[in-house]
Amino acid sequence: MIREVALRLLMIPIVIPLAGAVTSHIFGVKLKGSGLKAADHIHYSPILIKIYNRAERDDLDTYAICLKIMNKISKGTWAMDRGLDWIYEKLITVKTTVFADRINKLRSNYYVTYLGWLLIGSLIVTIFLLRS
Repeated sequence: MIREVALRLLMIPIVIPLAGAVTSHIFGVKLKGSGLKAADHIHYSPILIKIYNRAERDDLDTYAICLKIMNKISKGTWAMDRGLDWIYEKLITVKTTVFADRINKLRSNYYVTYLGWLLIGSLIVTIFLLRS
């Protein structure tokens, strides 16, 4: 009993739209004279024509809208990636190379120079440890 009632209730949302579609098709065929143009009275109605035109331009398509959004996001993240690559691959490596070359020029092959660098480094570490 309950099953039969449930089945009948499930039939309502199926039968009513189908009956409306058949009725609209019959009306469209009589109005336009052809089955190919049977939906034109709906498509070109004053209220729905703007909605159909926007749908044909993909303005209402959620897939197309999300695709446009994702394209903008991907272009932005690509630009950020290129910027970060430039920082890490060009800026930092060039600065490091220049700094290493300057340090290399300050170095000589004399024992006294190495002892001087050792004392300067020890002094910097001692000052750092005393401040903290």
